[in-house]
Amino acid sequence: FPDGTSDAIVLDLWSAVNAHVVIHFVCGGLMIPVIRAGTWAAATPFARNAFILGTLCDVGFDLYHGCRVATATFASRDFLGRLGWEKNPAAMMVLTILHHTLSVSMVVPMNHSYVELDDYRFICFSLLFAAAVCFSLNSYKMTLDVTVRADFMVFKVITVVQLAIIFYTRIWNWFQAVYRICISFNAAGDFAFYRGGLVCAGFMTVFNLA
Repeated sequence: FPDGTSDAIVLDLWSAVNAHVVIHFVCGGLMIPVIRAGTWAAATPFARNAFILGTLCDVGFDLYHGCRVATATFASRDFLGRLGWEKNPAAMMVLTILHHTLSVSMVVPMNHSYVELDDYRFICFSLLFAAAVCFSLNSYKMTLDVTVRADFMVFKVITVVQLAIIFYTRIWNWFQAVYRICISFNAAGDFAFYRGGLVCAGFMTVFNLA
């Protein structure tokens, strides 16, 4: 942070993380009925509507969050002070662009044209729910006293669990699912989705590996 950190900044970030946890749990939770159904055709109308609602809730939150980060990055300190906000480092804006471009640009078109793709639905669910689990575990992990042996062991176990979840959802499953989705675009001759998907997936891949 350009002006350093303070207790107020730490509290604001901790609160923001918990807000992200709730949003990700809600959005991911709405997708569970469709994931349990296995295929789009086998899902009930309620499950389908819940999935669409979950994706749109995520898009809405990303739009809000992107506007908030942009304001906190580019607005003057005087203006931000009136809002009670701190100025963000430029790197926060870069990470926001890398992360939010995928959902803001691709979710609505995918819901309209390719919602039947199993990989698409699982990516939506796995990224959201995994983030909720990892963020919530991290919030608890940071309350542990690592100078105490028992707490330190719990800290290490949680870290390993988080690493496993992130590796599976953001590396192992991510690359395979994106490859299959792009193959589907190419096979259908839908080069607008193909090119857009490559760009947006590329942004998200850089975020996943950052």
